[in-house]
Amino acid sequence: MSEENLCVLIDFENIAAGTEKEGLGRFNIRMVMNRLKEKGRVLVARAYGDWGRFARFKQSLLEQGITMTELTSYRGQEKNRADIALVVDAMELAFTREYIHTYVLLSGDSDFTPLVMRLKEFNKRVIGIGTRNSTSRLLADSCDEFIFYENIKSRLSTAEESNDDSSKHKLTREKAFALLIDSIEGIQKDRPGPVAAGVVKQSMLRKIPTFDEGELGFSGFTRFLYQARNKKLVTLSKDEKAGGYEVDLFNEDEDQVEPTPPVDLLPPLTGEALRLRTILNNKQFNPTTHMIRHTVVHELIEHTVERTQRKKRNTLRYT
Repeated sequence: MSEENLCVLIDFENIAAGTEKEGLGRFNIRMVMNRLKEKGRVLVARAYGDWGRFARFKQSLLEQGITMTELTSYRGQEKNRADIALVVDAMELAFTREYIHTYVLLSGDSDFTPLVMRLKEFNKRVIGIGTRNSTSRLLADSCDEFIFYENIKSRLSTAEESNDDSSKHKLTREKAFALLIDSIEGIQKDRPGPVAAGVVKQSMLRKIPTFDEGELGFSGFTRFLYQARNKKLVTLSKDEKAGGYEVDLFNEDEDQVEPTPPVDLLPPLTGEALRLRTILNNKQFNPTTHMIRHTVVHELIEHTVERTQRKKRNTLRYT
């Protein structure tokens, strides 16, 4: 599945003033960018405003990789300089960056409606983000999708709500599992149903690029998902068409469909072998499933042929 390429353009005064006016607190750019990273790769992100007035936001914008376009007010007269600069950049990008498919506009100002309509004429998808009471109905209806800031804020976790920069702290298993759940929920808001494991990991990496399951003690992302399944956070199913796994959130209200028990080709086990086999079964790892038997035989043949071609001895110890 190809990733969506996004361009984010922020009318900063409009969105920041809207959140404070409606009692939503200080505008949280990190929260908004995390929501957009669930939709695809953010290739361009620019914010327009007088940064002498909004200096307290500069650090958080910088941490999210957003370019701040300075539009200093002249003798207290701003008029529409930021709006015009945003529109000029949007049109330039539409003509010169054909690989950008989706434009995200953070503003509730109806003056941007002609821009939205023109971008759609160029076959670009337009997503708007703004506060509910400060957004023009005309602008919201013109976009392909409009997300209210309040709805994004409602998903905000306690950890994100704090002013602490979590990226400075080592990612623990608990935080990694929380990131997994948050990423799946975000993806399923746009595409309901099980999600390919590769897509889930891409979303996690967009939010926290330093995520590495190896640092958490897992040999691979699949093992990380196994542990999440064992903790009853997610369910896994085989993707018969593309291969690999599909991931879904665990739901206690739904009947969990157990896979059909495989036909056991081994003789009944007793004693210590039976005890060890029981431990494996309790961990949901059946050593005699068809897939595992097939994999073992395939690897055995492959390694044997490879060593034979190299005129190397095939020994039981090596196998």
